[in-house]
Amino acid sequence: MKYLSIYCLLLMAHCALAEEAKPAGYYTFRQIVATPKPQGDFTSLKLPVFRAGQLLLIEADVDGQKGFFIFDTGAPYLILNETYFRQTGLNKDRIAGDLQGQNEEDYIATRMVHRLQINDLYFENVDADIVSLGHIENKRGIKILGLLGLNLFTSFELELDVVQRQLYLHKLNGRGSCISDSALTRRRTDGVAWDMDWSSGIIKLITACENHKMCFGIDSGAELNILNSEAHDDVLDKFVISRTVNVVGTHGETDEVIKGTMEYVNIGGESFESMNTIVMNLEPMSESYGINLDGMLGYEFLKQRIVCINFTKNTITLYKR
Repeated sequence: MKYLSIYCLLLMAHCALAEEAKPAGYYTFRQIVATPKPQGDFTSLKLPVFRAGQLLLIEADVDGQKGFFIFDTGAPYLILNETYFRQTGLNKDRIAGDLQGQNEEDYIATRMVHRLQINDLYFENVDADIVSLGHIENKRGIKILGLLGLNLFTSFELELDVVQRQLYLHKLNGRGSCISDSALTRRRTDGVAWDMDWSSGIIKLITACENHKMCFGIDSGAELNILNSEAHDDVLDKFVISRTVNVVGTHGETDEVIKGTMEYVNIGGESFESMNTIVMNLEPMSESYGINLDGMLGYEFLKQRIVCINFTKNTITLYKR
């Protein structure tokens, strides 16, 4: 299987105010499909969620160093900040991505984490990439040790309430149902369930948007949504322009994008209120993931519902407060 270059960690979060980008990703298929074994004596674990701007932060400990990590479903696996973690290896098989998609070959520092502890949950012997996250720290004025990516959570059902700043991890039985009766999907029957897929290393949702079939990625590490500039006119008509901003990637390349809001857009039969969004060409990102993306849904989307994600049943269920 060819190694994948993922153009995201991505553009979204930092273009609105600082006109910066999340660092381009250098992800490999080997680590995307790997699922570190979760350990810990619990059936349901409640994690407090902290915020820096619209970034969602969780406290964790990596090999004795404790601090904040971004909860980031747009990253396929664990990423560590090079400021605080020394590399123990070098991967020469990854291809760097930038604003134009795949770029020249670039070697990426790696580290084997002996123990990753998140409250009562822990992992042992976890592969991680080491990248620069300094520009995110400088913008938000907070120490960020890394990103907690998708494959750390795929053994659970996630229950995220951004407004209440809570993330629940529910263990599953052999049928993919939550063991704990406290899980929202066990207590309420009024949720709206959508099918999803995460085999590409990102949560992929195919659903109707303004009566047109579209493919969205779900990225909890994104402060803004992204909409493809090639989207249908009926969808783009919901976008209200405020200004243009320049997005700067890790190799110094820039790209001008349009910032604004999506006003009362219908996604999957559900109406969502005003969401801060940028419009740009998503073809390079689609090529990197190997899927055709029409948009990315981040904090602005997640804050409007309680969101439950079940990686065994491959469903996303939304609940109104």
